[in-house]
Amino acid sequence: MKRASLTSAIVIILLTLFGAMPATISGQSDQKPPRPIELADIVAWRRMSSPTLSNDGRFLATKISPTEGDGEVVLRCLDDGREWRFTIGESPGMMGPMGGGSREMGFSADSKWFAFTVYPGAKEAKRLRKERRPLQNRVALIDLATAKRLDFEKIRSFAFAGEAGNWIALHAYGAEPPLPSGPPPA
Repeated sequence: MKRASLTSAIVIILLTLFGAMPATISGQSDQKPPRPIELADIVAWRRMSSPTLSNDGRFLATKISPTEGDGEVVLRCLDDGREWRFTIGESPGMMGPMGGGSREMGFSADSKWFAFTVYPGAKEAKRLRKERRPLQNRVALIDLATAKRLDFEKIRSFAFAGEAGNWIALHAYGAEPPLPSGPPPA
């Protein structure tokens, strides 16, 4: 009988030391029970996608997007830990505007430049859709030596010119169609 009580005492001491005792037994009754996940929690989730490393391995970029709303591109210098965050508007999602994968960001082959697509913000996109106007992206170009940013308006896509890292091709949108006649739908 003494051996069983001694073993029980040792188990209780060990469980107390390692925090494995239930809250009611160990006296920690101030913990809140877990609550179910709600829609607001899911909408607030953010996903990381499109991790991209520069050819010289000095820079890492990734896209961080919420389920709904404006996302951002995070650019980090791996040498010294400096980090830049750029708002990119409301991304069309994982599949891009044409249903296939789209090139949303990338480094030049010489690792001196970084470019990314900037979409209209969530509020602006909603307004443009209501007015039946086209949503047009732009491209931001970052000089990695100085962190200076240059924006190009009304750009559908971009591509660096391979080994010639100081050249970038920009695919612009065509001329805007005339506005539809009549009042916009309610």
